Amino acid sequence: SFIQSIIYGFVSGLTEFLPVSSGGHQTLLRELFGISQGAPVLDVLIHIAIILAIIYNCRAYLRRLLLVSRSTAKTRALRNDRSNIYDYRLIVSSALSMLFVMLILFFVGHFGDELVYVALFALINGVILYVSAHMPQGNKESRHMSMFDSALIGLFGAFSVLPGISRVGASLSGAVWRGADKQKAINWVLVLSIPAMLMLLLVDFIAIITGGIGALSFLILFGY
Repeated sequence: SFIQSIIYGFVSGLTEFLPVSSGGHQTLLRELFGISQGAPVLDVLIHIAIILAIIYNCRAYLRRLLLVSRSTAKTRALRNDRSNIYDYRLIVSSALSMLFVMLILFFVGHFGDELVYVALFALINGVILYVSAHMPQGNKESRHMSMFDSALIGLFGAFSVLPGISRVGASLSGAVWRGADKQKAINWVLVLSIPAMLMLLLVDFIAIITGGIGALSFLILFGY
């Protein structure tokens, strides 16, 4: 219904930025509403909306990263650009490991419709957040993070494919566990959500091609 689509879209958007799982909450809402499975078209809308929200929120930071990615050797040598260069390298290496593991998890299996898996992974997510919240505050910047550190951050983010695991919470926890400064790591994690959303968009389009769009009215799409 129109009201259900508003609730579903609101919860989907909100939980993408909170350290809780959007996929897990979507599964719970579908169970509550008596819907057997999600609609790929609705998933496309929410993933596009998340990408636009991140780009708008992080536009100044993204602009600096884009300038670094295509800057000349002379520009790279400037001291003011060094932190952005290291941020760019960390995000790219984290994104590569994240997308690689996400592909593996997509092929391994799908747990989204089983509430027992949602409960299990949500419990694991809570343990991860609890441990990271009680760890000493680190102060490492991207220039002090190794390739192993960036790969670990991407690995944690990739497990958000499992319903109940938060991408933002898990990625940020991985960075904190490696001693990263939490405030700086938030920027890395938000930008990392963009390639993750693009990967999910690809999965959405494949689902639409193979299964169709289902029975959706304009009112439901508009509400979502």
